[in-house]
Amino acid sequence: VRGESVQNNETCLMFVTTGVLLRMLEEDKDLESVTHVLVDEVHERTVENDFLLLTLRDLTDRIEDGKSQRQHPLRVCLMSATMDSKVLIEYFGKGTPRVCFPGRTFPVTTLHLEDALYLTRHQVDPQADWCRTSLAGQRRLQRKQAEEGQNEVRHPTEGEWARRLSRADGGVCRALAQLDLDCVNHALITDLVCWYFRKGGLQGALDAIGAA
Repeated sequence: VRGESVQNNETCLMFVTTGVLLRMLEEDKDLESVTHVLVDEVHERTVENDFLLLTLRDLTDRIEDGKSQRQHPLRVCLMSATMDSKVLIEYFGKGTPRVCFPGRTFPVTTLHLEDALYLTRHQVDPQADWCRTSLAGQRRLQRKQAEEGQNEVRHPTEGEWARRLSRADGGVCRALAQLDLDCVNHALITDLVCWYFRKGGLQGALDAIGAA
């Protein structure tokens, strides 16, 4: 972790965050001090993860084309229990080898903010910090405009949300239009926990999600 490094000249194996690895690539674009890079959970789509995969692909291409200063090969291993490996093979090149380990997989259901709003029937408090039109919300908007040099920061209206999410009802679209999506909605988190226990725990919650 940046600022909490524990290593010395005899270190052979380093566990680092994506951000630290990107900083290493910034200082040493060929990673000459590294022999192997193992990236876990590559299915997690974040800006840092996507940029790391792009950088590693460019580096392996340069090494293969003889345009790198490296004196030894670089081995890159990308790991995921859920991602379709064919996508990574196409991205890094059709000659990319694949290793599969048998194991038990668990069903995964991806839910989004609109699903949480629908299940809990959450209503946004107009005075809450996470409401765009509250005093705190307006102050954040003004700061964002000042920092980004924008006269107006566009946020989808209730009607625009309704067009984007054809299955969402009016209450969900209204809440999405009111929420500041960059702010943590503590009330919604509380509503979700209460909803979970009202459904009787895990199995009841899963049944409710399946029926929604």
